[in-house]
Amino acid sequence: MSRWQQLRVVGLWEFRRFFRIRDQILALAMAIVAGVVTAGITKFVEKSGQPIRIAVIHEERMPGITDIDPKTILGEKTKITLEKHPPESEPELRTAIEKRELDGIAKIESDSKIQLVVFKRPIWDDQLKLLLTVARTQSKMKQNQIGAIVASSMLAPPEIDLAFIEEDGKSGRPQLLVASLLSGACFFAVFLSLAFLLVGITSEKQIRVTEQVVSAISPQTWIDGKVLGLTGVALATVFTYALAGAIFLIGLAISGTNLFAKLSFALSPGFLILNLVIAALGLFFWNFFIAAYAATINDPNTSSRSSLMFLFMLPMGIAFMGFEQPDSLAMRILTLVPGTSITVLPMRLVLGTVEIWEVMLSILLLIGATLALRRLAGKIFAMGILMVGKEPSMKEIWQTLRKV
Repeated sequence: MSRWQQLRVVGLWEFRRFFRIRDQILALAMAIVAGVVTAGITKFVEKSGQPIRIAVIHEERMPGITDIDPKTILGEKTKITLEKHPPESEPELRTAIEKRELDGIAKIESDSKIQLVVFKRPIWDDQLKLLLTVARTQSKMKQNQIGAIVASSMLAPPEIDLAFIEEDGKSGRPQLLVASLLSGACFFAVFLSLAFLLVGITSEKQIRVTEQVVSAISPQTWIDGKVLGLTGVALATVFTYALAGAIFLIGLAISGTNLFAKLSFALSPGFLILNLVIAALGLFFWNFFIAAYAATINDPNTSSRSSLMFLFMLPMGIAFMGFEQPDSLAMRILTLVPGTSITVLPMRLVLGTVEIWEVMLSILLLIGATLALRRLAGKIFAMGILMVGKEPSMKEIWQTLRKV
């Protein structure tokens, strides 16, 4: 049996060991149920919700405030209504609030100050503040005889369109969203692989057929097959969660909440392929790192080296810190460093200016580092797999690292 045939056998065995199609179908079914339930509950809440009644007193200090339709300002889904009441009815209105028959009193103390009387802090106070602010503005316009057309022209913000020097499809919200989603999916897959690799590698020290397996295939082929198969399990799980997320978003869209209604997904194929390559390389880079780490411990629950498990989360934080200055010297250096380039490079492709040589060098360095980690993982696995009752010391690991 050739090495590639051995790699295929090990990879498929590891994949089938952890991947259960029944579990994936169950996750999708739960996502469908969650989407349907979410849409149904949202519709039910909208239809069964009681109106939010706000009594307005001393309207003469801000004329016409109750004549405004809240739906024209807050949207059709708002439940807020404004009701005009005489000032002498304030005691009765307060009693109504205590009995939960009224939600609040908007007491107009002057044309620039309104006191809101409620039983407890409401969740709709921001909407009411916006409504009263617009109502006050319209009241002021009427008092000063300013026409609606003139006022809307004065208050309307200018429309600003971004015009890029090079329309190459590399800038904009869709590109940033795709880069962020792929980076997030990569690190989610690494997080899943962490669990699979720790179990898949450390458990080999506890079974009695390890010596026979090592005599049949090389440790390098064994670790390669493990990483390949367990990475496949992680990617399949990520794909299942992605489908579940899509179903959940469809449920939100059915209920009237479309998060991406105004987003155009005009993407350059080259941009998408480049980000896929970076994400794939990043996934294997960190998975070989985790494999090398897992080969040095006996039990992840008791090992003193457990803190290294979450080292892969550091690059994500570094990328977020560089959003404001993507072309700074620090970000340019981190673009070339394997590990951080996985998130920094996609971010700079969207928000900054990246030279072709930077992209090529970053990818080449990432490939080289991944191959080096693969070799290191194989050597450490070969050294540690037959150790029972002890973990390789740092001196032994360093000697292995020097050989690599």
